[in-house]
Amino acid sequence: MGVSLLWAACLIVLLAARAVSAQDAPASIDTEIVAQVRFTREQFVDLTNKMLEVADMLEQAEPETAQVLREAVSQARRAFIAEDMERVASLLTQGLISAAASNQEGVIDELRKILELLRSGVMDLQDRQQLLRQWQEQLERIGRLLEDQKRLEQQSRAKANQAEIKRQFEELNERVDGLIAEQEGLRDETAARNEQDFSKVVASLADLLDEVRGLQLTQQTITEAIGGIAVDKLPLLADIERKAAEQAKALAERAGELAEDEGTVGELRRLGSDPASLNQAGEKLMDAEKSMQEAAGAMEEPNSQQAGNRSQDASADLAEAERILADLLDATSCDSPAGRLADRQGELADKTGELADALQDLADKAGQAANGENIDAAGREMRRAAEDLRAQRKDDALDSQEEAIRQLKDEKYRLAQLRQRVMEQAEKELSQQGAEQKDLADRTRRTGEEMQGQQDSEPTPGADSVGKASAAMDSAAGAMSGESSEASDSEQAGQANSSQREAIEQLQRAREKLAEAIEQEREKLESEQLAKIDEQLQKALDSQRKISESTIKVYQAYDQETGVYDRPEQLKLTELADAEGGLSKDIARIRGMLEEEGSTVVFPVVLKQVQDDLDSAQRRLLSLQADQTTQAIQEDIEAALEEMISAIREELSDRRNRENEGGSPGDGSGGGGQLVPPIAELKMLRRLELQIAKQTKLLNGQLDTIRADEAADRHSRLAERQKQLEEMTAAMAASMDSGQPVLPQEEGDQP
Repeated sequence: MGVSLLWAACLIVLLAARAVSAQDAPASIDTEIVAQVRFTREQFVDLTNKMLEVADMLEQAEPETAQVLREAVSQARRAFIAEDMERVASLLTQGLISAAASNQEGVIDELRKILELLRSGVMDLQDRQQLLRQWQEQLERIGRLLEDQKRLEQQSRAKANQAEIKRQFEELNERVDGLIAEQEGLRDETAARNEQDFSKVVASLADLLDEVRGLQLTQQTITEAIGGIAVDKLPLLADIERKAAEQAKALAERAGELAEDEGTVGELRRLGSDPASLNQAGEKLMDAEKSMQEAAGAMEEPNSQQAGNRSQDASADLAEAERILADLLDATSCDSPAGRLADRQGELADKTGELADALQDLADKAGQAANGENIDAAGREMRRAAEDLRAQRKDDALDSQEEAIRQLKDEKYRLAQLRQRVMEQAEKELSQQGAEQKDLADRTRRTGEEMQGQQDSEPTPGADSVGKASAAMDSAAGAMSGESSEASDSEQAGQANSSQREAIEQLQRAREKLAEAIEQEREKLESEQLAKIDEQLQKALDSQRKISESTIKVYQAYDQETGVYDRPEQLKLTELADAEGGLSKDIARIRGMLEEEGSTVVFPVVLKQVQDDLDSAQRRLLSLQADQTTQAIQEDIEAALEEMISAIREELSDRRNRENEGGSPGDGSGGGGQLVPPIAELKMLRRLELQIAKQTKLLNGQLDTIRADEAADRHSRLAERQKQLEEMTAAMAASMDSGQPVLPQEEGDQP
């Protein structure tokens, strides 16, 4: 470490030590403690200023040291350390000791980070980008190693469990055959039943229940829509609600007709059910119809609160009507021939579900992914058949039973395919598996050695886990060789499998560590890029302010009578024009950085506007025009730069707050692979809209004091700005929908 860095580091250590004392403040705060904190803040501000002075002096002799000092100051300002010190003093003054201590800990953490920077130096942005690319390649390599290890682990698992797997396959095959036979038997019984065994009354009751359930789903959808729709759109739902009310009334009338039908009443009593349940269901349906009509009226007012309450009442009434009808159907069909068939069909569906669990257990032992789609489909069809039988729908039940049989037969075919794949793995020579495992261990070892790096560099995160994975792979390969063991192939495979699972765990751990480190490093890179852009924009703004001040001074020397400048002013305007041209090139470089980075939408377009304005100002100054129009252009340049700097610093502050609160990269409004996140660009759009409105209002107030051609020129520029703002807004919307940056189309440079 150079002498200058050592001097700065020592002062940082002293400041950190002094900052600690504020945490130990007594319960009763005196002015001495507050004064000490504020004195520490003043020393810190002086230190950062002195570091910049030293950096300027060392620019030629020790450029690397100068860069470190400047980056340390930049980091301190991005972290708002001085502001936090003042906040600590303010909290202490208010007697908020716990809050002050918490803020003080944050200050100390930031001071330590700066100290570490002074000790270790600055990583160039390109170096950090290269490091990220290297880490990303290593992460992808770990992923490939992990997939290869999982494949080998599946093979050894099948080898270790070979005998048990064969037994389970045979058992599963027998169970599938049994289910097929039982389902075929139920199908034949269903087909053989006479029509007299299926009650038309019960079928009518089941149809009514189905329609009530459908209406209830419709009403639930309407209730959800009321809560999510704008109040002014609420009347659009009224017609839908009234149609639902008409349907509820019609269903209530059907329930009443069934309750008054002598044949229906007699059939229900014969089957041991109470026909009065139909009247109860009808009453609930009428209550629902009334609530729906009231909800529709509230929608037309519009009154979302009342509409929502009445809609919920309707849903509750429909749910009660459904319950009454469902209980009536169960009571009516349970002792009927079709109902008894339905019970047996439901029991068979339960047995089919148990088969799915057995298949999953077999797949785990075999190291294969279970595909129980056919079993699940067969179970669903069986339950549907049971419902159809209870509802006295013979033909529908037969269709579902036939489909269940087809699905079970397809499952038997899938089971045979799975058995063939598993047995091929299990019968693979263990020595061949061991050779593949040894090759994978060597590849993993080389990756781990690369991640360990050189002696003077830090290992890549996760390197230790990759090393442990390669060691576990060596153990697995050794177990498979069988050179020092008299164990059987299945026993050797079991021993190897344990080591392979350890290797998988270590690789997964390495992948997680490295992925987390990549996200953290990317967040740092983004913050550094933002800080670099902020620094360059601030430098451009400072230069533009000086040019603008000089432009005003030169214009004051303009001879209104002769319409010319004296020779010194002409030379000065030429000098100012050159300065504007230089700034245009600087802005072009910043714009190029953002376009190359590629994740931002608004900022590159705004910089293009600034560049256009700089070129326009340069042309006017070269034409010896330092008038109000030129000055207005310069004001626009300053305003745009100020808005961008403000947005960037707000984003840097947000990132810092998320870090202090323990947030992960990518949460909140920033990070996650986007240099300037959507929320920051949306804020920038809002700032630009306010800026256009402000400039329009200002121009409107100056119409009596400026020339018509100047007013027209400024109107044209504002109109162009408004059009570009609309294009940027549309591009932002497209980017947020697609998840990828969509830059607005450019029509070329402004005249």
